[in-house]
Parts: sequence; C-alpha cells; structure tokens
Amino acid sequence: MLKKGLIFAALLAVLGLLVVGCRQLSALLGGTGSIKGRVTDKVIGAPIEGAKIATSPTTEEAKTDSDGNYLILEAKPGGYNIKASKDGYKKASGVVSVEAGVTATLDIGLTFIIWVTKAPMPTGRGGLAAGVVNDKIYAIGGWNPSNGFLTTVEEYDPATNQWTTEAPMPTGRSSLAVGVVNDKIYAIGGCNNNNCIPALATVEEYDPATDQWTTKASMPTKRWGLAVGVVGSKIYAIGGCSSGSCSPFLTTVEEYDSATDQWATKAPMPTGRSGLAVDVVNDKIYAIGGSSGDTVEEYDLATNQWTAKAPMTTDRVGLAVGVVNNKIYAIGGSGSSGSNTAVEEYDPTEEYDPTKG
Repeated sequence: MLKKGLIFAALLAVLGLLVVGCRQLSALLGGTGSIKGRVTDKVIGAPIEGAKIATSPTTEEAKTDSDGNYLILEAKPGGYNIKASKDGYKKASGVVSVEAGVTATLDIGLTFIIWVTKAPMPTGRGGLAAGVVNDKIYAIGGWNPSNGFLTTVEEYDPATNQWTTEAPMPTGRSSLAVGVVNDKIYAIGGCNNNNCIPALATVEEYDPATDQWTTKASMPTKRWGLAVGVVGSKIYAIGGCSSGSCSPFLTTVEEYDSATDQWATKAPMPTGRSGLAVDVVNDKIYAIGGSSGDTVEEYDLATNQWTAKAPMTTDRVGLAVGVVNNKIYAIGGSGSSGSNTAVEEYDPTEEYDPTKG
C-alpha cells in the first residue's frame, strides 16, 4: 500500500510539472486567449443584434448575435481597445487585457441617436420632390446652379444604402409636387424658368417597375409651390403660386383621378398660400402652414368642405409634415425669425373652437 501511495504521489508531481511546463511553453510560444461580451442599449438595456465589434491594435472583427453577445477567439496576450458600432447608435469602446488560455469579458452599452449619415445623393439640388415605392425613395427634379432645372431621377435603396440613376423626367422643373398611387409616381406642376412665368400644369407619371415616364392630363391650373395629398386613387393638388410674384396666393384645389386620367375642381381652400405642407388622416386632408404662417385647415372629401383647425404655435413656410399613429408632426421651415428647428405634434381628434383661439 505504501508503495502504491508513493507511486500515486509521484504521478501527481509529474502531472503538476507537466501543467506548469505547458503553461510556460504556451507563454513562450505566444499562446492565445479570447474576448467575449454583450452589447446592449445603454438606456433600456435591450440586447443589440448585428453590432460590429472591432479590436485594436489588431484587426479582429465580430458581430453580435440575437442576444447581443460576441466572441473573439485566438486573441494574443496584451491590451485591447474594443469598439462597438451599429447604425442608429453612437459608437462606444472599452479596454480589456487578455492572458493566454483565459477568456476576458467586456460588455459595452451603446446610446441611440436620431440621425445617421447615409450615402450622398449623386446630384446636389434644391426644390426637388420625392416619392416612396416598395421601400425605395425616388428623388425627382429640382434645380442647381450648374445645370438649372433638372430632369434627374435618382433612386435610393435604404437596404443597401445605394443610389441608382433612373430614366429622366420628360420635363425638367423645380418646386413641383409628387403623389404616389398604386406604386406609380405622379410629378405635378412646378417651375422651369427663372421667373416662373408661366408656372407649369404638367403631370407626368413614373412607373418604377418599367422605369418609364408617361404624360398625363395637365392640371387645370398652372402653379408651383403647391402641395398634394393622396386618398385612394385620387390626388389633391392644393394651393401654390401661378407666377414668380405669387400674387395672389392660390386657394385652388383640384382633384386628379389616376384611374380615369381626369381632373375635377373642388371647394377652394379658405386661405390662399404656397410653401404649405399637406398630409392625410382618416381620409381628411390637412393643409398646414405655408405663406399664411400658422394656419391649419381641414378638407373633408365626403362633404367637399373646409374647416379651420387649431393653428400651429410656430408660423412657418417651407415646412415638412409626417403622420404617425394618426398624429401629424410639423417639422422645420422658415418663419419671421428665420429658419427654425421647431417640431410640433397635432392631434386631429381634439376638438377646436375657433371663437376661443
């Protein structure tokens, strides 16, 4: 028994020496370790999938899985700066030390940001219009000092962050309006001379599926600086200017039926204006701001009537609007104090009494 005990002890000693020797050999031969961690939203703690992980001074890369986890194998011993990035989030980094045969851990929190820079549009321009079909954005027309009034059409694909040049619009112009019906884009009105005399009544239809343009029935009233709203298969062209002097501002409302290629005149908007914004909630059209300042008026298609609504708190022209959950968001524009950053939310369901202001 004593001999067996001595033999067992000797074996343990040999194994211990082997382990120590292996570790020393691994260190001498430049053994590696690994780095793991989790990337989460810094505010709400939710895991971030698809975040890019990059290391320096080496160039190892990884991506986080659906649980926000990442793993970098075969990292040489030493200090590392780990950088995490994801579109829509501010980049963040941390430092970790790696030892041979050991897994180091570094978790990183990313802060959500609102704006992300994307691929620039190939043709710089102002006074253009845009429409969306099948999750792709079409930038149409406009003006720049080098080329004047443009026929340019460029398609942006958010999925690939790439631009593609498409068939040019037959009539070069700026300050036009665009409406989308049944995956086709309608370019309406605008201006193609320096004084906008006369303005344009031109209507041209673009089909992204065939990359072709078709001339449609002209709008009854020539104008630029108008806005449009789309309900079903019909487009409503509202307000604008008939000449460069914009005197008077137009109250004109004309309905285009894309199914029949015909125009019909509707009840005029109470307040004439250009540079307004238009959007639709529950089949009612809201004409917001413009040269009239803070004016908001609602058009009911069913009754062909206009109603005054609560004015914006910030008067502005050249603003943009968008609808989310049946609420209208008025963004930016220019007012009496110049360009502004104002964002205001309007709920059309709230009652408004004009006599109370």
